[in-house]
Amino acid sequence: MIKPNKIEVAGEYVKRFPKSNNSVLARLIYMENKPLYLSVEDARTCVRKFNGAHGKKSQKVRPKNCKSNGVAIPFLPEASKEVANMSPFEIHGDCKALIISDVHVPFYDREALKIAVEYGVKEGVNTVIINGDFVDNYATSSWMTDPRIRDFKGEIEKCKQVLVWIRCNFPSARIIFKFGNHDERLELFLMRKAPELLGIDCLTLDNLLDFEALKIEPVKNSRVIKMGLLNIIHGHEYRFAISNPVNPARGLFLRAKSISICGHFHQTSNHTEKTLDNKAISTWSTGCLCAMNPVYRPYNNWNHGFAIVDYKGGQFSVDNKRIIGGKVY
Repeated sequence: MIKPNKIEVAGEYVKRFPKSNNSVLARLIYMENKPLYLSVEDARTCVRKFNGAHGKKSQKVRPKNCKSNGVAIPFLPEASKEVANMSPFEIHGDCKALIISDVHVPFYDREALKIAVEYGVKEGVNTVIINGDFVDNYATSSWMTDPRIRDFKGEIEKCKQVLVWIRCNFPSARIIFKFGNHDERLELFLMRKAPELLGIDCLTLDNLLDFEALKIEPVKNSRVIKMGLLNIIHGHEYRFAISNPVNPARGLFLRAKSISICGHFHQTSNHTEKTLDNKAISTWSTGCLCAMNPVYRPYNNWNHGFAIVDYKGGQFSVDNKRIIGGKVY
């Protein structure tokens, strides 16, 4: 009588009970096949060999489909998935848009914001793009902040008031809210401090700020807003990779290498270069609408500003404005 192969017997049990723990399976194999195995550990070793978890010897008992030209190959596990949403948020059809960024409510400059919005009303814009960092999220920041002025509830209430004011100035306009790094602070705070609360709808920023009631469209997860050939990003999407203190627009050009506009740097700038086939690529950065001398950076090169983008028939123009001394230039 030919003695059965211990590993092959173990393999039959693995196939019959694929979800069983190795130790539990080994005990069952030993109890039902005592003459064949020296101990429970001997049975467990055979299970592990069949599953390919016991060094080079285990490769001899791997399934036939794991061999190439007669040579066994190791098992390649499934990859984990954490993939960013790279699909752009596209604006179709002709429009005239007011782009504002870096308002940082509640630390915003009231007069600068009024000037930008009033200019947009005068220009007859039908789209408002809030291009990141509308909310400061001071109370949920991972940076060291003054505990005496942290007031998350107060921040949210003031943000809602400002959004209502913007909606009243543009009652029929499309309003798009792109999340910047400050707007993302709340979700990051929950990840760090209260992961059990992630995914609860009432705790998301768009729900806290009543986006649905105000008919505001959120753009999250670093998605690019596309208006024809123009790419609109906040600027934090490249993390710390855009670095040019003299001309942020040139830093954007070096990274994006496409027609683009961003905020984030609180500076008005533009940059244009031609390609070898004589096509111009232009990039812009817009000024901010927040207070100019915050405690964390009292000395800076910031300026107030905004942009008007006119998009018609697939063509667009960018009018990048500065606010100086209460006037628009």
